[in-house]
Amino acid sequence: MDNQIQLLIIGDSCLMNDALRETISLHTGIRTIATATPEVLEKTYSPSAFDIVLICDQSGIPLVDLIRNVRLLFAESKLIALNVEQTNLLEVIEAGAQGYVFKDQAFTELIKTIDSVQRNQFRCSSQIAESVFNRVAVLSRMRDDHNGKLSPRETEILESIAAGLSNKDISQQLGITPCTVKNHVHNILTKLQVRRRQDAIRFAPRRERASASRSR
Repeated sequence: MDNQIQLLIIGDSCLMNDALRETISLHTGIRTIATATPEVLEKTYSPSAFDIVLICDQSGIPLVDLIRNVRLLFAESKLIALNVEQTNLLEVIEAGAQGYVFKDQAFTELIKTIDSVQRNQFRCSSQIAESVFNRVAVLSRMRDDHNGKLSPRETEILESIAAGLSNKDISQQLGITPCTVKNHVHNILTKLQVRRRQDAIRFAPRRERASASRSR
């Protein structure tokens, strides 16, 4: 395994982060391994500083939310989610993780996953792969159905949300009041049958999502 990899471990327990860093270093030869808690992450590290980011579920911020936050900060890094529940796997992948390790798997699986992700390979069983492809097909149909329900203005605002703009930014960009933007966002969430802005992004047109990813 390439010991020049820049690796970051994120978790809300400094003790567990340090233990994981020492163990990974011992078994892989990777020497550049940093750690951070979610609270100090944005203030501590440059977005382009790491090749791979390990995200640990340690009963703090929900894992899927943490993955989404990290993806916004480290758009070019490969993300691996640790301590994943099998029932949450599809959400974890949709949130932006390129690799995952289940709670009941051994430490050796983490080492194999790091190696696979480094090589741009995705490790999963045939059963999980089938579930993933089925989910992708369902989401594609849902996106087509739901986008037809949005008005042109709502679609425009959804694209702005996918680009990372706040309600204030959108109001300034479109020349409408923040209250009007808020009402549109509420209608978008209702029509898409989701609760959060981040969940609505998956229904944004692919061209806008791709553009947003390149600009971050």
